Amino acid sequence: MSKKGIVEIVASLAISLYAFFVVFNGHNGTYLDAFIFGFLGSATIFLPSPAFFVVFSLARYLNPLAVGVLAGVGSGLGELVAFLGGKGVRDILKRNSDNSAFFHRHLQKYGAFAVFFFAFIPNPFFDGVGLLAGGLGMDWKLFFIACVIGRVLRYVFLAYLGLWSVELL
Repeated sequence: MSKKGIVEIVASLAISLYAFFVVFNGHNGTYLDAFIFGFLGSATIFLPSPAFFVVFSLARYLNPLAVGVLAGVGSGLGELVAFLGGKGVRDILKRNSDNSAFFHRHLQKYGAFAVFFFAFIPNPFFDGVGLLAGGLGMDWKLFFIACVIGRVLRYVFLAYLGLWSVELL
């Protein structure tokens, strides 16, 4: 195993342990934790993160609207990692002009709505949306705005679910 692999495993375990601590000692959780876990949960391409669980539990102790907004903005910033990765593979897409023209037309027509929709719904494939949007040349500001709006709404909803679940008990 490479040194990089070991560092990635240790970092993943450290993040997971910190998330466990935040979730089960919620009074120690902060608004900064919501932002950080939102960011880390989206910046790790194709790897699961504890962001949902952290946001859900932080709302028990903090303002759920603020938790959701901060996690959503952090998540939107983190998604720029996949978007930039997609820009890096743009040359590959240009080689297959028939397929890229098809996707490019649809991205121009439905891109912002598609990014918003896939950012809002919980799905493990959103990193692919970011890669594709970056690779097809979507304006990064449009991608970012649509992504942040979708993620903020998702995390606000999730935070309120966390708050309401405590009230039901």
